[in-house]
Amino acid sequence: MMGELVAGGRLAYLAARVSRSRKRLGELLEEVGDPGRVERLLGALFRAGHHSVFEHSFFRLEMDVPLREARRSLAEWRYLTVTGRNGVVTVSLNGRTAMEMLRSRSPEARRVARMALRLCPELARPLGLDLPGDSGWAPRPGRTLAEGGVRVTPLVVSRHEDSRHGFASLLIEGVTRVTSHQIVRHRSLSIVQQSQRHSEVTSYRLPEGLGEEAARYVEEGIRLYRRLVESGVPLEDARYVLPQACLTRMVASGRMDAWIHFVELRDSPEAQWEIRIVARLVRRALSI
Repeated sequence: MMGELVAGGRLAYLAARVSRSRKRLGELLEEVGDPGRVERLLGALFRAGHHSVFEHSFFRLEMDVPLREARRSLAEWRYLTVTGRNGVVTVSLNGRTAMEMLRSRSPEARRVARMALRLCPELARPLGLDLPGDSGWAPRPGRTLAEGGVRVTPLVVSRHEDSRHGFASLLIEGVTRVTSHQIVRHRSLSIVQQSQRHSEVTSYRLPEGLGEEAARYVEEGIRLYRRLVESGVPLEDARYVLPQACLTRMVASGRMDAWIHFVELRDSPEAQWEIRIVARLVRRALSI
């Protein structure tokens, strides 16, 4: 069996930090350069049961078994894809699935999981797989694309002849909570959004044409929020008064076919105007 690490623990770390920090991408990438820091946070997240962040890692494997046998032994795993072409069986899965597969009753499922995780020691060590060294993998962001205040930065783009095995991770910034609620409905994507429990809100956006009265209403809500925070109210309680116009950011990762589906649905005249902007930027960022 041969394997390829498409996205590793450092991307999972970056996604986790975006959820709890207001630091810019450049500052977070500096943190990612510290292997010890990455491993400490990933270990803490694993022990606390916050396993969804590990969905932002991704592996591609080539198996030395017949396609029918591979599909039969791995059929129970929803977030794992098995295909065959020209006698080559390709399997792709994310880190969370690999972690869960270690508990499988199937020896073949456990073999696939171990093969994947051995490619990324910083994910394997919290599980007790004592692997030496570091995967050496790190996200290499592409050019940020912007429109109407929305920004999309490719963090990882890995193409494959079969889009079900391709993978992309994007940093999406400057969208309102109205639009983020729509994006997270795409369940085939793994999404970590900036948490209002841990990060203060500072800015907002309104559609053109709502007028000064709407802007005053939003600004008063944000001022009340700040007064509550300054008076000692926890962020998780103060956020209840925030309007949906407040801006947020997220890391969204998934297979290329999921991104194609996202663009097909959202880059449409029938979609809401702000998510159409996101879809246009995603289309350009991924050339789909």
